[in-house]
Amino acid sequence: MICSRCRNPLQKYSVIRYLHHSIDVSTITCPACDVCIGINLKGKWKNVDQVLGSGGERNGWIEVSSVEDKAVHFVLSKVLYEQYEPPDSHNFESPYDLPESSDVVKILWCKGIAVGFYTLKLKGTWNEEMGSKYEMNTLDTAYIRNSHRRKGYGTSILYDLVNTYPGENVGLSKPISNSMRMVLSKFLSQHTQYRLNFWEIEGSGSEGFRTLVWYSMKSKRR
Repeated sequence: MICSRCRNPLQKYSVIRYLHHSIDVSTITCPACDVCIGINLKGKWKNVDQVLGSGGERNGWIEVSSVEDKAVHFVLSKVLYEQYEPPDSHNFESPYDLPESSDVVKILWCKGIAVGFYTLKLKGTWNEEMGSKYEMNTLDTAYIRNSHRRKGYGTSILYDLVNTYPGENVGLSKPISNSMRMVLSKFLSQHTQYRLNFWEIEGSGSEGFRTLVWYSMKSKRR
């Protein structure tokens, strides 16, 4: 096997298995690059680019349902986001856990290539850590590949949420990253009707553990 990043043959490599309720995959890591370069799904090895797609008719935000799409989300979240384009703690970015079985997972497709994702915890689902139910639909994770940023795809997450769940509040897990805060600022400045619908929450977002995003932004401008 040849590493697709450094183009060196893999004389030695490490394999790590991820066994999760949503997916069972093994990853192969190039020792020279020290990153995952492929996964084994259903007994077949595929490199990262093969998993993410090479073109086609899929476009827009599509909810994950198949094992293959779960593998796409795994590569976006645990390989691209954590290893190729690692989160910056100074911008309030952090690694993501794999989604729970009750989470909604959507992938952003652009001409048949996966370029981003977001996960949503639905109102009424159980928050194990807090021992309570989520008070509102909560955007838990979101990521757009560096190659597709500054093209409006971050804002398209918010449009997808308000169109899929019209009239409902949306929580965003604290802390909100700097990039998402900029997206929210622009979106709420342009769409006044949604200013009372987006909340920064801690835990399950119960009373006392949520702050209106628009109010928080106005306070920081003063």
